Amino acid sequence: DESGLVNVNSPNVPLLGKALLHAGVEEINASRLLARLRDYVDRDHKLSLSGAERFEYRQAKMPAPANTLLATPLEFKKVLGFDDLITKAQWQRLLPLLSARQSMGYNLNVMPGDVITTLLGVSKSKSLKVIEMRRDKRISTLRQIEAGIGEIIRLENDSLLNTPSRFVRISL
Repeated sequence: DESGLVNVNSPNVPLLGKALLHAGVEEINASRLLARLRDYVDRDHKLSLSGAERFEYRQAKMPAPANTLLATPLEFKKVLGFDDLITKAQWQRLLPLLSARQSMGYNLNVMPGDVITTLLGVSKSKSLKVIEMRRDKRISTLRQIEAGIGEIIRLENDSLLNTPSRFVRISL
């Protein structure tokens, strides 16, 4: 269920930046990637700070940005400077966490442990506790998580989804 993954089409949402950092991308490189991704997916041709638009792509002899949402997370690699700002090992850690789904919100009931760690800002052991909790009972509020892991979570309750989505990823 892709509602448990990080939306690559939301460069303004902090979770994508946190996921880049979690994968080991340096903060300055993550910031540049997000700025360039923002320019890649926005509908205008105005250059943002640290971003890249048609002129910069032309200078680099690359196809112009799509100026529309990414169809798949793999399209992220078409962003100017991608290979210079993220290593292959970082990309391999990041890719399984990404989705191009268009819905807003996150489903902790299907979320991989690395995304839980990143989204909630908790340790790996606490993210495993969340996974344990959801085996017994569906997670529908942050209070359940806070009670289960003994930590206050800074996330809006209305960003939680607790029903399956119609977007599913099949991995081989």
